[in-house]
Amino acid sequence: MVMRIDFRRGLVVVVLTLFPFSAWAQNWLLETNAVTVGYGHEKNKFDDVFDGSKLLLSGQYVFDKEIVETSENDDCCWRMANRERLKWIVDGMFRVGGDGNGLEYTKIGVTPWALTRDPNSGSGRKLTTTRDQFELGHLRYVVDDALDVKSLAELSIVRVGRLGEYKWSDDSPYTVTLGGAASLGWAWVETNDPLYSTVSNPFAGVFVMASIESERMGRFYIDNRTVNGFSISNPSRGHPTARESRVAGGYTRKFSRGCLGIDIYVEKRSFYFDEGGVGDLYNANGTAGILLTCNGF
Repeated sequence: MVMRIDFRRGLVVVVLTLFPFSAWAQNWLLETNAVTVGYGHEKNKFDDVFDGSKLLLSGQYVFDKEIVETSENDDCCWRMANRERLKWIVDGMFRVGGDGNGLEYTKIGVTPWALTRDPNSGSGRKLTTTRDQFELGHLRYVVDDALDVKSLAELSIVRVGRLGEYKWSDDSPYTVTLGGAASLGWAWVETNDPLYSTVSNPFAGVFVMASIESERMGRFYIDNRTVNGFSISNPSRGHPTARESRVAGGYTRKFSRGCLGIDIYVEKRSFYFDEGGVGDLYNANGTAGILLTCNGF
């Protein structure tokens, strides 16, 4: 089965949705269409001009989904799984300051091709794999005034991840989910400070997620993304490099009817720039927010 949309409808959808859906889900629900609006209050570690209320807008849309049907004759692991090919996943996030700063944060991402695999795990197992995912060519562009990032372009050549869940018993209402992913690619970073050079170097990224949920109580989660630049030259001459990190935790719950859900979370974003002979540049920004999300449409 192949799902496609025409160009005009797709263009309208991009305009409407490029405005985290659920902060824990940004790196894990690749196949989910979502649009989010929310409110946040931010505190900057070094510059109070960025403190205050924010309007939070974000979303994701998948232009092409293809279910890969498995044969009844397939007899092992990878083949006995539900697979879905995804093409042209577009996501975006914007933050607008309520104190006259205007658009303070922009993130736009495009993934041209991805594959998800949901294993048909048997019953009675306490620990099972629930999701494998593989992405090629993810391109991410960020402007973050609060962290003094003038522009960040990040090309993940490859990103792979796995999700698993643990249940104490078949009858337990609680499920623990654990996720891990890694990426490798190239990044270009420019800061607003003229003392620091533009970064152009390879990077390695690590993504970790954990949550506990039940149908009755919803989901409590923590989610972390850290991307480190590195040099392949002489270490003493390998500057500049940069590190970007985001850690978030919160509570999310889907309403009983319709597509709507709520996400209450706190997060910390940080950016570290190592120039070598110049002092290191470090910025951090914290947010407490509430999001209203419609997903799965």
